[in-house]
Amino acid sequence: MTDAAHLRHPNATPTRRIALFLCLAYLPLFLAFGTDIPDLFSHLMVLSVTLTSLQTGRRASYDIAVDLSTIFVIVPPYFYDALAGQDRFGVIVAASYLFLHFFRSAVAKLMPETPVVTPAGGRIPPMLDIAYFLFLVISIVTVVFLGDQIGEKFGFSLPLFMAALLLERQLQFGLDRNGFYVRYGFYAATFLIFVAFFWTGFGRLMLGVFLVVPVLVANRYMDVWLRSWQVGMLSPFLLIAAHRSRFSEGGRLTEDSGTGHYLITWEMIETADWRVPRGWEAFFDQFVLLWLQWVPRAFWPDKPIGLGRSYVEDWMGRQNFSEGHSIATGLLGEQLWLLGPFLIFGFAIVFASILALRAIYQRLSPGLVCMAMIFDAYLTTYLWGGMASFGGRIGVALIPLIFFGFFVKRLFPVQAPPSSLPAQAKMTER
Repeated sequence: MTDAAHLRHPNATPTRRIALFLCLAYLPLFLAFGTDIPDLFSHLMVLSVTLTSLQTGRRASYDIAVDLSTIFVIVPPYFYDALAGQDRFGVIVAASYLFLHFFRSAVAKLMPETPVVTPAGGRIPPMLDIAYFLFLVISIVTVVFLGDQIGEKFGFSLPLFMAALLLERQLQFGLDRNGFYVRYGFYAATFLIFVAFFWTGFGRLMLGVFLVVPVLVANRYMDVWLRSWQVGMLSPFLLIAAHRSRFSEGGRLTEDSGTGHYLITWEMIETADWRVPRGWEAFFDQFVLLWLQWVPRAFWPDKPIGLGRSYVEDWMGRQNFSEGHSIATGLLGEQLWLLGPFLIFGFAIVFASILALRAIYQRLSPGLVCMAMIFDAYLTTYLWGGMASFGGRIGVALIPLIFFGFFVKRLFPVQAPPSSLPAQAKMTER
């Protein structure tokens, strides 16, 4: 199968078909037999899901983003649990993978990548280059002045994403592969400075989002030799390093290390027979936050509370936690808590809404793919944090970028290359 065919039909590979079949078979078996499903079948299902993310050849950027979510969010908790002698999380892996599988298929069909001609070896405006490096500096400076929490969430991430958008504009001017590698080297160095001197230890998955976005963007314009299997081979070392950076030791690997949302989901499953779901009103409170969590509470005093915080108060007891503490319930745990046996309807609504949000952000940023790449990279947030967490993060990141992108395109207009000039066929959002 050609690369073009892979871009059009990302789920058509044999490994992904096998994983789809095993996940679809696993869910009814779990409903019928629970944890009595043979461990071998569970292991085979999770292994097939893992192999789907180890693809060779050049892939669409959204395809790579889904692979990264699989590698770093979906399968690690299962293996950590297996190392502890447990076999509980197979159903969560199956449900999460199916969500990503259908997301990937829907994006490939509804928002496909189409070729566009850009100048080959075009001249980069000096001010565009200066602006790129300036925003890298701003990303560090704002952390210094805003402090750890606010600076880490807003002062660092937003200027860094703005730098990624400026880097995309350079690619549209004809920045070649070597030029991209040099500029990305400075981007990565800024990231490492932040991690070494300012990072508080929380939000390990978000670090991956920051680092991968420019590469996903560049992959839309040229082959930067990013392959899913490369990241997959490195993932065990990256996960252990991220864990040790927070806990300073490897012995607690099976206690936490990203398994928290799976443990909460498993508690939802174990208590499903007697726990009363919160119902549709609570569901739509979270659904509203999927769209509008980014609106400040100062402008919306009656804004619903995110499930991560309300779950602590309603189920665990706030007396055992600090005022602002919240819990990640995961995409399956969230629907079990809210709708119980009717969770399939909740998933359908959320799935359609996430696709609609992606299409809206893409439509509001014509000629730029950076926003779509950030959206796809942030999909990990929905997998572990649910609707409110995902809606808040993408809103805070993308809404300012839409306005910023508008001004960048006005300040640095790209002239369409005449058909007689040398040009390269690139990939971009329609």
